[in-house]
Amino acid sequence: MMRMYAMRKTTGAFIIALVALLFALGLITGQGPTWAEEPEGQNINQPAEIDLAALAGESRWMELLAAASDAASHNVSDPVPVAFRLRAMRMLGETDAALKQADEAVTRFPDNARIILERAWIQAFNGRWPLALFDARRAQEIDPKLAEALIVQGIAYRELHDWNSAISLYTKALSLNPDDAVALLNRGRAFVEKGMWDEARSDLDRSIILSLNQAETFYHRGRANAGSGR
Repeated sequence: MMRMYAMRKTTGAFIIALVALLFALGLITGQGPTWAEEPEGQNINQPAEIDLAALAGESRWMELLAAASDAASHNVSDPVPVAFRLRAMRMLGETDAALKQADEAVTRFPDNARIILERAWIQAFNGRWPLALFDARRAQEIDPKLAEALIVQGIAYRELHDWNSAISLYTKALSLNPDDAVALLNRGRAFVEKGMWDEARSDLDRSIILSLNQAETFYHRGRANAGSGR
């Protein structure tokens, strides 16, 4: 038994010496196995990124609201998910709550054109045209290439029955984005109100080509056709 104990002691000493040598050579370290390490650039405590713009583009408003709210809670200094959350809320008809959050967001991000534009849309949804016009103008001043701000202004002037101003604004929006189906629809509608049937049909035909699911576009094209005797 003493001999076996001596052998174990010798073996243990050899293993300790071998481990010390491997440490010295850098062949083993005190760190855990590489497969257990967190991948570079990835934080398992952070939520997976979700394409908010894609959700909005597909009109998945409930999913957008949840994803944008989650993103905003994880990064309170980022205005992008805040703007998307406001958009989802207004599209879901939660305009009163959206307006309250929009006021708070504009206070936090006073120079963010997208957030100010969202408040303009909310004001428009609530029929508050002068306020919608004010915010849309402010958004355009901050970002002159924001065609959507011109469209909101045009809609406000349309509801105020200022057709010429509305047409001018839609035309400016189309100079920034010639394939904007919403701008074409609204300019076509304004042309209908002015009795400019050919111009109306041209815009509405193109809007239908770009966005076939717009029932409103077909309605106003029908008005243009009826007005011109077709």
